Amino acid sequence: MFAGSSATKLDNFLQSLDNPDPKNSFNQRLLEIYMEWHQQLPNNSEAVFKAGAILSDMGEHSQAIPWYRKAIEMDRYFIMAYLRLAASLTELRQYSEAETIFLKATSLSPDLWDNYKEYGEFLLKRGRYQDALPVFKKGTELMPDLIPFWFYYKLCQVHIGDLEGAEATELVIQEIKARQRN
Repeated sequence: MFAGSSATKLDNFLQSLDNPDPKNSFNQRLLEIYMEWHQQLPNNSEAVFKAGAILSDMGEHSQAIPWYRKAIEMDRYFIMAYLRLAASLTELRQYSEAETIFLKATSLSPDLWDNYKEYGEFLLKRGRYQDALPVFKKGTELMPDLIPFWFYYKLCQVHIGDLEGAEATELVIQEIKARQRN
């Protein structure tokens, strides 16, 4: 089908996609591409963001953070850059700063459901169920048919001892599932 080296290159590329190592050659090449893009378009916040995202995906969170900060500096409404910055800070256990960034993203774009998903999960993973409850509630208001918001909301209810509320939330989940099946 493919001639010699072309087949080998294709095989290597396909193997790199399945490589569990986050620092595989595919990610390395993507990083090179975004760095080149940034050099050609130094004022493009998307190129800066993408470089940070690849670094995060490679587990290089401390290297990714300056890229996210630069993307935000270039576009103060780049909400996904705030969310990825907060996630990298969380990975580095800089929880207080991460929470500040989550709150900033939410204040800049209060109707973006991603803010509530990411911030709610952050709170949930810290065992802050009471704090996470209104965050997930807001998520259910923005995306009423998105079951994970309801599931996390119910999980928080169980952890704070609101078993009656959790049962009511489970009924909502079952209603959504029934609607989605039809």
